[in-house]
This record gives sequence, C-alpha cells and structure tokens, in this order.
Amino acid sequence: MDVDRELRIEPHRGAARAARRFVEDAIRDWQLGARAREITLVSHELIANAFLHARSAALLRLRRRADSLLIEVADTDPRLPCPTMVPTVLRTSGRGLLIVERLSLRWGARPVDGGKVVWAELPLTGVRHSLATPSRPRHPV
Repeated sequence: MDVDRELRIEPHRGAARAARRFVEDAIRDWQLGARAREITLVSHELIANAFLHARSAALLRLRRRADSLLIEVADTDPRLPCPTMVPTVLRTSGRGLLIVERLSLRWGARPVDGGKVVWAELPLTGVRHSLATPSRPRHPV
C-alpha cells in the first residue's frame, strides 16, 4: 500500500498551521493516531527547517507505506543539512534534526534540481522510537 499526499506551502503567516492541518488530516484519514505525536513532530521540524534556512516555498509530501511513513520536504536551498552542532540547554534552536533522528527509522537529504529534499521514515508498526533513544546510524532510502 503506497499512498502519497502533497502540499505546497509558502512561507507566510499561517503556513505552519496549514502544514499541521494537512498532516493531521492524513493521520486521521490513514488511521495513524497511535503515531500522531511522532509524525507531527517530525513533519513540523522538517518544514520549520525549510522555512528557516531556505526562506522559500516548500513541498511537503507524505508517503504512506504498509509499515512506515515517509515524510519529505523539498525546498530551493541546495545546501544539505549539517547536523554537527551539539545543542545545549542555553541554545534556543538546533534540536530539530536531533528530534528527527531520534523518532525516525532513518532520515537523510538528497540534492535535486533547484534545491534539496530532506526526508524521514517513521515506523507505523512494531518498535516505537523515542526522544530518549541514543543515536544510531542512518542509511538513505
């Protein structure tokens, strides 16, 4: 079972709300309520990073598979994410990709014509990932 949904989002006031509504609708329609928190957090972090760093429109794509959900965010910034910064209690940002890493089976980024796609694959069955889980290696799709 592969089902895709896409939403193009302009970086304006209300964009985060529109993205959240789009994700909530998919969660409801696909009956993924048990994983709603993880799906919402990861999609929010990927969209927020696109708006913060690319400062352009973004394309949010959800790909429902039999046992996982692939969240992809495309933007116009060709720079790939570089999650080398170690967040501290004094920093107010820099934790987004750490959250994505901890809640995902795997995540990554790939260059595309006109920008990049940052993606994360979340489990829908079996093991639940948590923000308390230590880092582990990731492998691109």
